[in-house]
Amino acid sequence: MTKGLSRETLLEDPQLVAKRNELAVSAARKLAATKMIIHDVRNGQLHVTDIGRIAAKYYIHYTSIEVFNQKLRSRMSEADVLDLVSQSSEVSFRLYVLCRLSLKL
Repeated sequence: MTKGLSRETLLEDPQLVAKRNELAVSAARKLAATKMIIHDVRNGQLHVTDIGRIAAKYYIHYTSIEVFNQKLRSRMSEADVLDLVSQSSEVSFRLYVLCRLSLKL
C-alpha cells in the first residue's frame, strides 16, 4: 500500500489517470450538490455559479455552503443568523464558546 493505493493499482495505472479522474468526478458531484458549480455529466464540463465564486473568493468550505443552503431563510432573527454562522466549518470558536458557557453554569 502506497498512500492508500494497492500495488496492483499502481502497476495497472502508473500515472493514476483513473484515480485522478475518480477524485475529480467525486469533487464535482459534491460541488454540484451544493450548487457551487453546474456539472454537465455528458461532456464533463464544469461551470461555476455565483455561490461558487463567492465561496472561492472568501475560502468558504463546501460543507458550510451545504449548511447555508439547508438553513438560510429570507427572514431570520439575529440569533438565527448567528446560529447559522456558528454551524459553518470555518468557525472554530464554537467549541470555545460552548466551553465558556459551561464554565459559567
